[in-house]
Amino acid sequence: MAFMETGISDDIEKALSIIKVLLSEKEIPENIKSLLQALQEDLGNRLKSPTLRVANAKTALEKILEREDLPETIRGELEHALSIVKKADNEAKIQQAIAMLIRVVNDTGVPRNIRRAATEAIKHLRDETLSPGVRAANAVGVLDEVSQDPNMPIYARITLWNVVTLLETVKD
Repeated sequence: MAFMETGISDDIEKALSIIKVLLSEKEIPENIKSLLQALQEDLGNRLKSPTLRVANAKTALEKILEREDLPETIRGELEHALSIVKKADNEAKIQQAIAMLIRVVNDTGVPRNIRRAATEAIKHLRDETLSPGVRAANAVGVLDEVSQDPNMPIYARITLWNVVTLLETVKD
């Protein structure tokens, strides 16, 4: 799990560097500048988890990009920062799903066929040759097949439903 956190942290640093360059080099209206400074402060806050920092940055960037008074000279750079943050957000969701599935795999009270399906879903989620959306869709497909198994303990079923709900928010 730590290697994935590094990837998310790298993406945070990339987005942060774009914002720092914008603040230092561009003529930006004061109202936009204050929003970017708040975003820079939030992204740089290492007391928050990388997942929370990415989610907050995604929301903030989307709101800034909705503004009609945003100069076109910086719009492209902010869109690039948003694409980096969205990628990190997808990876954070996939990490969270893997962690939840590992708990199911390690629970001997869960029937073997369900643990096998959770293992297969993890394999799909870790397949970096595919895009995050395809990885998530493949995992959801595997989990949907076993989610109605009558032998599954209720807590495991709820965990799988939570994983599916989380993965359905992963978009390319």
